[in-house]
Amino acid sequence: MNYCSNCGKKVNENQDVCLNCGVNLKKDKKIELQLSDSKVTINNAKVDGYALQTGKKTIGEIAELENRFAVVENGEVKAFFKNLEQAIESTIENYNLNR
Repeated sequence: MNYCSNCGKKVNENQDVCLNCGVNLKKDKKIELQLSDSKVTINNAKVDGYALQTGKKTIGEIAELENRFAVVENGEVKAFFKNLEQAIESTIENYNLNR
C-alpha cells in the first residue's frame, strides 16, 4: 500500500499529486507501508491487532477493541477510530510529526 507521506491518505502508485492535501508525490516520497497481524500489548495484556512498518522499522500499532480501532503507543490507547484506514492515517501523521 502507498500512503502520502504528508497527510497519510492512501494514494495510487501512478498518482502525481495527493488528492487530499495537494503535495507533489513526484518530489515527495511515498511511504511503502506494511500492515501485518500482530499481538499488541495494552496495559500488560496481549490483544489481536496490527503492526505498521516501513522497511524494518515499526512506526505504530493498532488494536481492534469493541468494533473500533485503537492507536496504541507505549502500551496505552491514544485514540479510537471507526475504521482501520483512519487509524492508519493517524499513525502516519503522528510518525511524520515525530521524525
